[in-house]
Amino acid sequence: MPVRRTQRATASPRSRRRRRENVLDVGIRSDVASRRRSRRLGRMMRRLFVGCTVAGALWWGGRFTLRRGFLENPEYAVREIRIHGATRMTRDEVLKVAGIREGCNIFKVNLEEIRTNLTRISEVEDARVERSLPGRISIAVRLRQAVAAVAAAGAPAGPIPPKDIWFVDAGGALFDGAGRPARTTPLPLIYGCPERPLRSGTRFGSPESMAALELLDAIERGPLSARFRPRWIDVAKQFCMELMDSSGRKFVFEVGPVAPQLDRLSALLSHCEMNGLEIEEANLMVARNLPVRLRNPGGMLIPLPEPLHPPPPSKQARDDRPQERDAAPRKAAPARRSTPESAIRWMNVGSSKVEVRRATPVKGARGRR
Repeated sequence: MPVRRTQRATASPRSRRRRRENVLDVGIRSDVASRRRSRRLGRMMRRLFVGCTVAGALWWGGRFTLRRGFLENPEYAVREIRIHGATRMTRDEVLKVAGIREGCNIFKVNLEEIRTNLTRISEVEDARVERSLPGRISIAVRLRQAVAAVAAAGAPAGPIPPKDIWFVDAGGALFDGAGRPARTTPLPLIYGCPERPLRSGTRFGSPESMAALELLDAIERGPLSARFRPRWIDVAKQFCMELMDSSGRKFVFEVGPVAPQLDRLSALLSHCEMNGLEIEEANLMVARNLPVRLRNPGGMLIPLPEPLHPPPPSKQARDDRPQERDAAPRKAAPARRSTPESAIRWMNVGSSKVEVRRATPVKGARGRR
């Protein structure tokens, strides 16, 4: 312990001077670092100030140029508005709904807003708006094409007021018919729809309503369009559709695939036209033996369908046929029974009656099934 005290007491003056120099060196370095930071911060502030000044000048100059050169330039005022496709709307109606007028600046016209305003009308299916410099706006409107009229009530007993009629396109969209005369076009009428209440802008959602539209579209596009014009369709029963054509004939269709039913209808109309028969009512829901009610048949009988087996040969044909040798003896044919009275059905048609015989079952048909 005394030795250590002696070493501390005998420290050289050189070590003391070195300690003082280190302290001074640390102080000088801290001052230099602080000055450097101050200079760097000053340069950043000057650059930020210059950048903000340039950006503000550019923004103000661009805005001034845009306003003076485009937005307030009378050369870019709307001078012409072209409207295409709005055949059932007046020009004033289209401009009022679109919210555009002549004289406004063409760059201030919001094209998407005009299109949205036009498509809000239930009668408009789509709209396209284009801008052409220096001052023309083109509006192309595509209106819905009505395929049928829809009545709000049941079966019409007389003229229907326009406020109770809606129109429907092929996609099932309803649009208002108010303000337009009723029955201006020979459109078929659909009533009994389960959609309640009927509103413009809504769509058909029930299967029977869409089946009625599908039936009308198939008739319009098919070969029946030339000789068969639907007048109205009743879908109130939901499992079937009752259709009356322009001649007053009534047909019952199933809510389902319409192609086979239209094939049966075409064959039935051709058969009645060839035989001079007039149909009053027919049920096309069944695939065979269609129930048909005739109108004023005049005593004519409906011809029976062709037999499933070929008819027996005549006596002369049997005599001309060579006799086969060693032929097996024929079995005695059973006595042919007369048709009982219960096998004949009478269907009242006006003042006369039509005889309809039941089809004879084929032997072995049950086994083939």
